[in-house]
Amino acid sequence: MKCFSLVYVFPLIAMLSLSSVVFSDNERLGTGKLGTGKIGTGEIGTGALGTEGADAEKFGGLDASVASADIPHFVKTRLWARATPPGGSSGAIYGELTNTGPKTWYLKSVGLEHAKHVMIHRTVLEDGMMKMKHASVSIPPGETVRLEPGGLHIMVMGLSEPLIKGCLYDVTLHWGNETKTREEFNTGHFGQAHYPEAAAQRCH
Repeated sequence: MKCFSLVYVFPLIAMLSLSSVVFSDNERLGTGKLGTGKIGTGEIGTGALGTEGADAEKFGGLDASVASADIPHFVKTRLWARATPPGGSSGAIYGELTNTGPKTWYLKSVGLEHAKHVMIHRTVLEDGMMKMKHASVSIPPGETVRLEPGGLHIMVMGLSEPLIKGCLYDVTLHWGNETKTREEFNTGHFGQAHYPEAAAQRCH
């Protein structure tokens, strides 16, 4: 009788042990790392890649709540250039960038369709000589950054066509949150010193 009981008791114990192991594994899968841990509500759910991942570098120092579509609303531009002399292939864009929003905006680079190179420069005096150095543009809330001859400006080189007085041209501004906006600039005469007051038109 004892032998008969042991024959049936041992398999029963083994089955119960196996059930408890399976249950424990299922419980771990349900509420552990895969359920509510790193993937559920941790790093990927609401952590580094959820909301904290939208960091200042990606959004140019802005909160993720500020959409890229807000850039044209917050940054007002008033840009102009001088007409290029006959045979000239270089020029510069000047003007004003006004930040009407609550956050700082960063201008990373500029593009002009018919120019090979476009760079943000600042003219500085070093060792008695005027030099141009690469620069960046940071526009704090409520402030205006001025681009002007002899100072901060946008240098354009390798123009495939001249800049003509009285013409409007499109320029692309690339911002710190990897978005871009298309603006326009007015062209004055060769020695223009401020924004041209005369009306301009598209010449293409």
